[in-house]
Amino acid sequence: SSVRVGDYDTRTDPDCGSTGFCAPVAINHAVSQIIVHPDYIEGQYHHDIALLVLRTPINYTVAAQPICLHSRKQDLTVGRRVQIIGWGKLSTSGTKSPELQSLEVPLTSWDKCVRAYASTGALQSPQSIDGEWMCAGGEGRDACHGFGGAPLIIRDQGRYAQIGIMSFGAETCGALNMPSVYTSIAHYAPWIEANSPKAFV
Repeated sequence: SSVRVGDYDTRTDPDCGSTGFCAPVAINHAVSQIIVHPDYIEGQYHHDIALLVLRTPINYTVAAQPICLHSRKQDLTVGRRVQIIGWGKLSTSGTKSPELQSLEVPLTSWDKCVRAYASTGALQSPQSIDGEWMCAGGEGRDACHGFGGAPLIIRDQGRYAQIGIMSFGAETCGALNMPSVYTSIAHYAPWIEANSPKAFV
């Protein structure tokens, strides 16, 4: 498997803007190791996180930059506007977007999220760990199929930081009052640091 770095439009390479500027060509980096959380169970959403170790280092460009990991829970307040980005579907019956999409959604209270998924029991399993998930969306526009694993980000002190990883959402994309559920970066920050190659921590 591999990770493609520096892409925006999957139909073109390189990606060029209307001004004539072209970004560097996107690069595929081979994955040398996948570190799955030891408590993850396939088919369930608990501990829905893994680390990909690349065989070669990434050369950062104007089109490919690292993102900070946000490890503070206290400033992630309900109602704060955050962004989900990815190449998923734009509607339940649609196809995946060839261009990188970005959507602003609000952070949602945990109580509202639990009520929304009460009939599924997804957030009420005995395996649930307090704080392992966070919720965002529910306004009628949301992430859709194909966004699994996509980052949830905020702008923090002038720079972008990742706060979550898309885990699951409503069967009908963008259903009103049905926020999507994300694995919390802050909750898993110690595990991420402990299992990241030391050269990259």
